[in-house]
Amino acid sequence: MDFLKSKLIRSELKHWLLVSVLSLWAVSATIFGLSKKDRVLLIGISESGARVITDQEDTFLKEELQKFVLQFLDLYYVYDEKTYKDRVGKAADVFVEELWDEKKSEMLALHEKLQKTPLSQSIEVQSVDLIETGKLEVVLKINIKSRMNAPQVNLKVILSYRDNKRSEENPWGYQITGISERMIE
Repeated sequence: MDFLKSKLIRSELKHWLLVSVLSLWAVSATIFGLSKKDRVLLIGISESGARVITDQEDTFLKEELQKFVLQFLDLYYVYDEKTYKDRVGKAADVFVEELWDEKKSEMLALHEKLQKTPLSQSIEVQSVDLIETGKLEVVLKINIKSRMNAPQVNLKVILSYRDNKRSEENPWGYQITGISERMIE
């Protein structure tokens, strides 16, 4: 142990010990940092205030889905001959590509028909029920006003949807993957 009495050796030993400890700390901190999973923090703001969304069952997400569906239904079913193309076009912005390809010709044919026979249509949402994850059942009362009459039609709509990235065109983060309609009494 006489070699530790030398001031130069003690200084070198302290230096290498410090370098070793700092290197070990840097390696362990790097490993910990790389192994840590990214955590997305979602903050919801509603009429009742702001809060952190903790899971997929949060009531805020259910409220947001309901608002999305109501806005979609309003755009898709409330129109007249002047507003049809714009409103249904905005509703179609949230369609998946396959649904757009399926519905495009039907929507264009209805637009041409509306130009020949003007009418206006409004809705009353009777109920919105979650059937299963990704599928909703909506019951609508549709009021159709034309020159000659004003019938009311009850319609059951099954909407299929999926999560999607939010964008300027679709701030909701959902896409419509399917629509099926059936008249009911």
